[in-house]
Amino acid sequence: MKLVNVTIEWHEGIDLDKFKSNNQEMTQSEQEIAATEQVVYIFCGENSNGDRATDVGYTSRRLVVRTKEHLQNGDYLEGFKSDPKVYGGEVSSPIEVDRDLLEQVEGTLIQFFKENQKGRHICNQSKLNT
Repeated sequence: MKLVNVTIEWHEGIDLDKFKSNNQEMTQSEQEIAATEQVVYIFCGENSNGDRATDVGYTSRRLVVRTKEHLQNGDYLEGFKSDPKVYGGEVSSPIEVDRDLLEQVEGTLIQFFKENQKGRHICNQSKLNT
């Protein structure tokens, strides 16, 4: 296995309600973030008790496309959908940024949150064991 340095350029979070309104409420900066490709993303939200959760994913497509799929399917943040935001991080590396690399970055982020976000629910339970 060869180790490779990966850089993630994180962007400001975008309220998920702005994705539901077909980008009409997004600022120019938010529209640019939503249009990024080759990203890892983090959904953050709360439940009615104020408990917080994190849900990590990746996509080689535009962030807006993948986020709208999650919204349509309802498969994000489990029961923590109050005040939801998505943070996108553009991934760069000296090797090609492809699906395999994005998946490895996603796994590393999930592991990081598991180890460093005590008291926060990590929604990626199926990936925590792999």
